[in-house]
Amino acid sequence: MLDETHQAILDLASRQVRVTTPDGRRIRVTLFEARLLELASPDCRRRILCQDFITQVRNALLGSEIGGI
Repeated sequence: MLDETHQAILDLASRQVRVTTPDGRRIRVTLFEARLLELASPDCRRRILCQDFITQVRNALLGSEIGGI
């Protein structure tokens, strides 16, 4: 069972957001996917924020695996 913090992080990561693609289309993706896309862009201005968010999601997933053992 996930603790509340891990669950809140995973819920936030799975929230749907709209992003604009390089060709100008607007698509819906999860917040986690949006942060990955932003981090992969050459002009990422919030690199540390994106990296921290991805790390928190990873830790929440690992914490859920450890807690489930």
